[in-house]
Amino acid sequence: MELFLIIILAVTLSLDTFAASINYGILRPSIKFKQAIPIAIVFAIFQAAFFGFGYLSGSLLSTLISEYSIYLSSSILIMLGIRMIYKVLKEAISNKKKEVKKLSLVLLSIATSIDAVSVGISFGLVYNNYILASVIIGAVTFIFSMASIRVGKYFGTTMEKTAEVAGGALLILLGVINLISP
Repeated sequence: MELFLIIILAVTLSLDTFAASINYGILRPSIKFKQAIPIAIVFAIFQAAFFGFGYLSGSLLSTLISEYSIYLSSSILIMLGIRMIYKVLKEAISNKKKEVKKLSLVLLSIATSIDAVSVGISFGLVYNNYILASVIIGAVTFIFSMASIRVGKYFGTTMEKTAEVAGGALLILLGVINLISP
């Protein structure tokens, strides 16, 4: 039963990464499988590491993290979404080439993994096998990220600018949903 719950937890934690990874396929519709692997690995490492950190940090940080995590992750997602839409508009004016910046990947990985800290803390109160949980969370996040990059690649190829604006709007929506959901 514990393994089933860990898998459900991993899928749940990976959903925001799925949504965020779509943007990488949109931004780079010509991305190859082996180029997508490092992006998915970064998302997976952050998700697993933040979960493990949450588990290990225990209740000491739980009040602080749970109180501000929604605001922090939502702010990062909204800012990245606005930045993405701004870049589309700026690129339309200057015809500049698109590129995926490493800092954006790290910030997006942090934003989509902050909730894993709180989940890790609560997981530690009930279960003991956080290493298995971290590995499964990382693996599921990797798979979801690779799949969503492929989805984004499809939309990026067929709908280019519209898909980029939609991707930015998706990040903003994800941030707003984080803010208003209980």
